[in-house]
Amino acid sequence: MFNEAVSDYLEAVTDLAETTRKTYAMALRIFGEFAAQYGDDPAKYPPEVLTEFRHWMQGRYKPRTIKGYTTAANNLLRWLNGHDRLADDAQYPRTIKRLEADRTRAHNGGYVARPIDPAVMRLLSHYVNAPLPTQKGKRLMLLRNRALVAFLYDTAARIAEVLALTRAEVIDGRADRVILYKTKGNKPRTVFISEDTRRLLQEYIAARDDHSDAALFVSHARGKGKAITTHQAWAIIKDAAREEGLLDSTSPHCLRHARAQDLLDAGMPLEWITTLLGHESPGTTKNVYAPHVDANRLGALMAQYGKSPLERAKEE
Repeated sequence: MFNEAVSDYLEAVTDLAETTRKTYAMALRIFGEFAAQYGDDPAKYPPEVLTEFRHWMQGRYKPRTIKGYTTAANNLLRWLNGHDRLADDAQYPRTIKRLEADRTRAHNGGYVARPIDPAVMRLLSHYVNAPLPTQKGKRLMLLRNRALVAFLYDTAARIAEVLALTRAEVIDGRADRVILYKTKGNKPRTVFISEDTRRLLQEYIAARDDHSDAALFVSHARGKGKAITTHQAWAIIKDAAREEGLLDSTSPHCLRHARAQDLLDAGMPLEWITTLLGHESPGTTKNVYAPHVDANRLGALMAQYGKSPLERAKEE
C-alpha cells in the first residue's frame, strides 16, 4: 500500500526534475523502511511520524540529506492528504503544523511553544485513581500507564528517550537516576527518578514475568512483550486527555514542558534546567519558559495592586 502510494505520487507530480525525482524515490524508500514499524498504510501513521523520521536519521545521514528526505516524506503525505488518501482520523494536519513550527523555530533562532493545559497532571491522576482490574493483561496496562506518565513528568525526558530504556538500566525501578544514551543529538545526559516514581515502576515490574533485559515499558496486548511504540505512548496520553477534558494538543511532550516550567517556577536556575532537558543552549530554554514565569509574577502583582473593571465601576 505504501509503495503504491509512492508510485502514484511520483507519477502525478510532473514538475520534478529528473535528478530530484531520483532523490525523492530514494528518500521515500528510506521513509518507507522507517515507517514500516507503523504498518503499510500511511493513513495509520502517528501524528509525529515526520518528527520521529527526522530524529531517526540523525547520525545516519548528513544534515542536508536529512532535510531533503524529510521534505520528500512531508510532500508525499501532503499529496495523499490532499487527494483524500488518508483516513479522516489520521490527524495529519497536526503533523504539518509541527513541521512548520520547527521551520519557524529554525528561522527565528528560537522555540515555538505549543499551549500546555494547566491541568496536564490530570493525566497521572487519571491512571493513579483508576481501580486496578483483576484481569492480568488489563492490570499490567494500568500499572504501566501510571508508571509511564509519572516517569515522563519526573525526568522531563522525551518520549523516544524513555521508550529506549530497559528494566536493567533503571535497576528494576530501584535506581534514583538513569543515563539516557539514545537522545536527540546523541548526547548522553542524566535524569533523576523520584521515590514516588520508583515505587510505581517497582509495582509495575513486579507484576511482569519477563527478564531485566526487557524494555522498561512494553505492550501487554498486541505485540506482547515488545517495547511500546511512540504511537502507543501517544494513545495512552490522548485517551486520558480526552476523558479528562484536556486540550486536544495534549501530548507526551506536554509533561516534559510541565516539569520544566514547575522547576523554573520553584526557582531552579535556568542553566540547570537546560542541562536536564538536553537543550543546546540556555537561550532555547529561556525562550520557552522564562516568559511564563515573568507573566505569572506580573499576574500576581496585578492581583495584589490592581482592581477589576466592576470594582472600578463602583467607584464612579
